[in-house]
Amino acid sequence: MTPHREWIRDMIPCRIPIHLADDTVVWSEGIGSVVFSPTVQGKSYESLLLSNVLYVPRLANNLFSVPTATSNGMTALVTNGSTTFFRDAKIVLTATIQGNIPVLDGTTLPASSFALVTRVSKSLLH
Repeated sequence: MTPHREWIRDMIPCRIPIHLADDTVVWSEGIGSVVFSPTVQGKSYESLLLSNVLYVPRLANNLFSVPTATSNGMTALVTNGSTTFFRDAKIVLTATIQGNIPVLDGTTLPASSFALVTRVSKSLLH
């Protein structure tokens, strides 16, 4: 979930109630995908397309669901101070604890930069 509309690609309207920890309810306004460019130990990794991301304007921060990530093919290893996410035994994403909050390591690409993450096969380049 994110309050950043500029990150959402291919957004379609979607109104879902979100129950926050303080018992307030905020509503999503849409759903789409977000491109995240991970950084692992100072190196840029292949960008990830995160799908089914809810756009929730009233959120104060982004929320990343570890249970959703692990139910979609990732494995999470939680250690003291960090979390490492694997897919097919390869590191794809990390999060570092800052204070009491895990923060994904990397940057989110705005929707306007979508062309920067498009894959092109070698056979297409001639």
